[in-house]
Amino acid sequence: MYFKLGFCSAADLAEAERRAVRAHWPHLVLVSLMPDAALEVALSNLASHVRAVVLPAIGSAQVIAVLRSLAAAELQLPPGTPLLDWDDVENTYQAWMHQVYLPFQRQVCPYDPEGLRPISEPPEHLNLEVIGSCTAEFLTHYAPIVVEQLETKLTVQHVIQNHPVTITRFGNTPDIQIVIPPLRYMHPQTFDDFMAWDDYDRKFEESVVHMYRYLDTIVNGMPCSQRYVTNFMEPFSNPLG
Repeated sequence: MYFKLGFCSAADLAEAERRAVRAHWPHLVLVSLMPDAALEVALSNLASHVRAVVLPAIGSAQVIAVLRSLAAAELQLPPGTPLLDWDDVENTYQAWMHQVYLPFQRQVCPYDPEGLRPISEPPEHLNLEVIGSCTAEFLTHYAPIVVEQLETKLTVQHVIQNHPVTITRFGNTPDIQIVIPPLRYMHPQTFDDFMAWDDYDRKFEESVVHMYRYLDTIVNGMPCSQRYVTNFMEPFSNPLG
């Protein structure tokens, strides 16, 4: 399920790249309302991570909203389809998220197969350790809400670890450890698209080495019998989706 935003000009795509749409609105896709030839030219000048969220023409009836432009004003849109400036996208996206996307997910996600039960009784209390950058803090707020469904109380400790510096735990070993590797260390600068670099093979190998160093530091300095390593959280993305 995606928030389908129609566009009519190459300028819209350039602005989408400038605003880092994938990071700010992870469920947004851009639907072309341009002629195919013009779209092909516009895409050739676009970064690959933005091209990935551009859909070919599927008809204006399939979009939720359309970016405002002179060309958009001439379209015959379904009644009620809003024309948005870029500054209006955030509020419209969030309204869709809370009125459409999240209610739908609540219907389909909590399904439990009949008779499925935990393999053992949930403990009365769990100690959770979350390791990562400051962005990982979201988990410290929402993990206790999730664990309440098991009638278990949760204590959460957030350890900020942005780089593979020596780290030592002061206190008891946690029951569970969740590691969210910080993307900012895996390769420096504003690096989010390997293919945009001429020497992307070398940069990828460097990032692999950085990942090993980061995880080795945690394994050696913060031991835990139950450790889970997540994927990256894109910078500035909404962790709730």
